Amino acid sequence: MMENPYLRFGLRFNPFPRSEAEQYRNEPEMLRVFLFENEKRKLEKFAKEIESTSVSFVVIGPWGTGKSLFLLYFYRLLREYFGKDKVVLCYVKAPSDTFGLLRGIAEELSKADSRLKIGKRASEDDLLRGIRESVRRLVQEDKVVFIAIDQLEETYRKLKEELEGDEFRREVSKLAETIRGKLSAMESRKYALGISAIEVEWTELCDRWPSLKGLDIIRLRRLHIDEVPLFVESFLKVARDEKYIKENPELAEKVSENSCYPFDISALNEIYNLSKGVQRYVCSYASETLEYAVTKGYAEVIDSDILCLAIDPNRYTWKTALSEILPFHYWRIRGVLSDVLAWISDTYGDKLNIFYLGSPKRDLHLVQVNEQVLALVTLCRANTITGRDIEKVLEEHGKEISVDDTKIEINKMLLLLFVPSRLSGGKLFDSKARIILVRMRDFIKWVRVNRDSDEEWGRLVAFYAAIKGLLPSYLPTLKDKIKESQEILKLLGLFE
Repeated sequence: MMENPYLRFGLRFNPFPRSEAEQYRNEPEMLRVFLFENEKRKLEKFAKEIESTSVSFVVIGPWGTGKSLFLLYFYRLLREYFGKDKVVLCYVKAPSDTFGLLRGIAEELSKADSRLKIGKRASEDDLLRGIRESVRRLVQEDKVVFIAIDQLEETYRKLKEELEGDEFRREVSKLAETIRGKLSAMESRKYALGISAIEVEWTELCDRWPSLKGLDIIRLRRLHIDEVPLFVESFLKVARDEKYIKENPELAEKVSENSCYPFDISALNEIYNLSKGVQRYVCSYASETLEYAVTKGYAEVIDSDILCLAIDPNRYTWKTALSEILPFHYWRIRGVLSDVLAWISDTYGDKLNIFYLGSPKRDLHLVQVNEQVLALVTLCRANTITGRDIEKVLEEHGKEISVDDTKIEINKMLLLLFVPSRLSGGKLFDSKARIILVRMRDFIKWVRVNRDSDEEWGRLVAFYAAIKGLLPSYLPTLKDKIKESQEILKLLGLFE
């Protein structure tokens, strides 16, 4: 039987988590939350008080600081205090809108309360009534009910990107009122509502609807540089094989001299530099580097050189952006493109000779490149793009467009195709579409963006996240940003 390769470092396994928080839903006892002692004590206080009161709180902070984990950590505390069979968790992640939120809660509740029936055509009022009745029954049966709404910022972003004007205000007002006025304090005791949200979006939401400020706030932050060793050490302690270490004096001496062994201080400093203290990145970089060191057989110590060999920071950032920050959805295209093109135009327009003119229609962006006006039209398709698709685009936009009664001549049209990578080049267009594109090649150009690709949608979203302040460790200098601006414009077919 092959010896455990991690033993050379005195470890039973790689202890750094790299997967989503949902892995702890069924076994929250496996969850460990490190540092943030004041915030942990606040959750412990809530859990102890819930016997005689209800609790409503929101966990906010930058991306990657452990907000989702804190929600599930509260679930773990409730199970510790009241027993595993006494706590009902209703976990809803990134609901699409108010209706989606209520249906998600009702579906979760129905797993614990078979008396809750959800009709296919149930209205929001029907769902809310059913949720209230079910929660009341469960509490009367001495259960504790915890409704956890994870990644609420996704709901707010979607409404903001899909709706405009009075419709947007109505829908977000309904969402805020549902959270604060209908779900919060639904029962007087043994009931909790917990929410996680990116701090920027939560602050904006509260500025629009101040009643949300009444929820208790638990604010998380990124780690300081001197906290990274403590954070890393806390994971390593869980995996230490104390018996094996005692049997190997040289290894015992290394662990005694360096509580973060096998990571030396240069590696820890580099992890901080790359992660900027974002806990999820710290764990990911440490995990990937440890796995690399074990695979390659490095037996002494992990320093900054080994760490740099193990990690391609940019590619990892693109992958993270694709899978966790903004997974592809058609309704995100407009918002991402608008902000990216406007930022490049405002920041480097004169240098790159490109200017963003706006988005007068949902799938249309006007861009001026080298004095020519381009109509950048987005097409999101899962299968072959047909001739009718192209004809419809030409009918709606053509070679001239009116914006607030001003006619703008379009010099060229750029079709930006968001398609899955499984769609081969031969199946990208049908025959009619190819004929139209060949005949109109002087006017229409097309560019393919694989929406499930780290290097394409992931890279575009990472740039968007960087300029929005969500990824401070990515593209930290102006030089980095202008270089990546050119690459993004190439990706979109706007820069040679």
